[in-house]
Amino acid sequence: MSDLLLSEATGAAVVGLSISINQLRNLQRMSEQTGSDYTMAAKGDMQRLPFGDEAIDHVYSINAIYHVDDPGAVIDESYRALATGGRLGVDDWFVTNMITDEQLTMLRNNWSTSSNGFHNINTFSRQIEAAGFGLTEVTDLTEEAGEFLSEERFGTTYDTQVSPVLLDAFPRLYQYEGYEQSHAQMAVDQLRSDILYMGELYRSGAAVYRQIIAEK
Repeated sequence: MSDLLLSEATGAAVVGLSISINQLRNLQRMSEQTGSDYTMAAKGDMQRLPFGDEAIDHVYSINAIYHVDDPGAVIDESYRALATGGRLGVDDWFVTNMITDEQLTMLRNNWSTSSNGFHNINTFSRQIEAAGFGLTEVTDLTEEAGEFLSEERFGTTYDTQVSPVLLDAFPRLYQYEGYEQSHAQMAVDQLRSDILYMGELYRSGAAVYRQIIAEK
């Protein structure tokens, strides 16, 4: 969805990448429904980008790198594929040295990551610089995220604005035999719980939310 909005807002030639064929099909359907020109997307792994050397002007990732086994490979591949002067933009959540093994295990389970998902912010920052990037901008949104992701603020917003939309959308997105509305309700409830748990980690210092921009 972010690629679709970016394409429409800027007129840039955006090329999406997803490892999920279902996401790519949903993109195609949404582009057709809205009349969007954004149709360029490839099935692939961000740890092995299907693009040539210096073939891309800019690379960005929103809430995705925490899923991968090797964030260093994502950074190295981005550097390889970027033209000189191109930028890598990352908007994601990371863990800190304060997180416990139990908390990390729960995070990975909640968000269906790999066994090595969710990465340490200090290690990630060092990997960016080691790849040859220069850090140009780092924005820490942890405090704002922690304040919002509370029962009082996020819970109310989720229940009144987000939950009804997801309960309508999930059955249409996951069209397979046996899928019932009760499955959608369980998914909506679980997502609510998982996001609120993330807020707990932000407030405790076990996790941070950062926007990072680095230039080749």
